[in-house]
Amino acid sequence: MSRRYTKRAAAQFAVGLDFSTFPIVPGETLVGSNALGSLAVTATDAAGADASAAVIDGAPWISGTQVRWLLKAGTPAGWYEIVIKAPTSDDELLVDRQRLEVLA
Repeated sequence: MSRRYTKRAAAQFAVGLDFSTFPIVPGETLVGSNALGSLAVTATDAAGADASAAVIDGAPWISGTQVRWLLKAGTPAGWYEIVIKAPTSDDELLVDRQRLEVLA
């Protein structure tokens, strides 16, 4: 996991992950989908259950070399694993895992 987010349950804000530090070649860009998958940000809770609807608002979007998404809600005193999948124009699928803590 490359990053950890901490937020209050009522806080809602956009965050992003810059994929320019990943091993992409010059001219390669992030795209909405390719043969390996689609742009996606999902969340699972500490028990491994899908918590995407509770933690992520709407679809992620691409902004240059970043994948951005809106964090929302979450159970106070809860931990979530956020998985970011970013397809590229060269038919790669870049994946990163991050951790979100919702404060009590």
